[in-house]
Amino acid sequence: MTDRRAVWAAAASLVGTIGGTAFVAGIIARLPFVWIIGLIVIALSALGFTSLLSGWPMPSLAKSDPSPSAVFPEPDKELPTFMIPTWGSEEQEMHQLGPVSWLPGFGPRDPDVTLRAIVALPAVSARDYSGELATAVRGEARESWLIDLLDSATLTTWLKNPWTPSPWSAEPIWQVRGSGFADLTELVFAPSLDPKNVLPFLARCAVLTGWRPTADGTQKKALRFLVELQFDRGASVSHRGDLDSVSEVPKLSLDEIARDFVRLLSALDLSAEVANHLLPGADLSAGYFGLWLTVRGVMMEQVVELDGIDRVAGAISRSDAVATGLWRDPDGPVGESRGIVVANMLDELLESAGYRGVGRRFDWLR
Repeated sequence: MTDRRAVWAAAASLVGTIGGTAFVAGIIARLPFVWIIGLIVIALSALGFTSLLSGWPMPSLAKSDPSPSAVFPEPDKELPTFMIPTWGSEEQEMHQLGPVSWLPGFGPRDPDVTLRAIVALPAVSARDYSGELATAVRGEARESWLIDLLDSATLTTWLKNPWTPSPWSAEPIWQVRGSGFADLTELVFAPSLDPKNVLPFLARCAVLTGWRPTADGTQKKALRFLVELQFDRGASVSHRGDLDSVSEVPKLSLDEIARDFVRLLSALDLSAEVANHLLPGADLSAGYFGLWLTVRGVMMEQVVELDGIDRVAGAISRSDAVATGLWRDPDGPVGESRGIVVANMLDELLESAGYRGVGRRFDWLR
């Protein structure tokens, strides 16, 4: 019963009760005018109930209030049950793969600085994990092959001694972690994956194989290949509980960041070999790349050495920089060298953060 009809039913019930009381009292007291009035009131109450039940003599009382579906009609059955994000281009679509959106940092806290490089061939993949697997190799065999590939790469040779004194508490190796999905493999280069440890530096590689939906409704095999570096300046002092000492930890230099990005971009060349092994026969010769410099939890000036550079008064600090573009293996970025890509991204970051006199800061990369 709707709210409106419930009110009428309650009113009819109250009137009937009053009429019944008056009728009985009039009979007992032998007062004809009282019991006659009570009888009339009872009759009115009865008419109210018959109107609610059968529509006589007041049909409007038998009608229900408009249902919510009548006021708010059901959505078009052709509309999807959930909103699917759309992108203006495949290059814009790459923006969803940043450190905040996909495979964020792990451990007790997010890293201060993340340098990420990703290549997506032929574009960002999207698949239903309950559907058919794309990978030709899965599980331990896939993980072991990827570790062997990384161990033989120049990236690992460089990672084993990134600076002196060494940030490692023990010998670092590539270790498997992550979701366990057959099409997703996550490898971390670190001495330990103990979630309680906060490491000053680690590297990560991730490989996602899947399916790329096309305009004609077919599905094409796709690859997402990630390499990144994570820095946590407070790790070396957090075990003493003296986080104020973080100011004593050397900041990352702009030249160091630029060189690291060039190395990461070069490491993306491994994606060709990965594609041939995991997705044999798939045409993954071209796609898109993305670079991210992301600072979290602190201001960029606290972790990157920017002292001595002129800055516009009142400028707002930036916490991230992004660069995307076309990728053709083995040529890498289409139309620009790796150094130019990195230089342009860092130029834009410094300029938008209000720093001036840095227009030629990265000419050595061009």
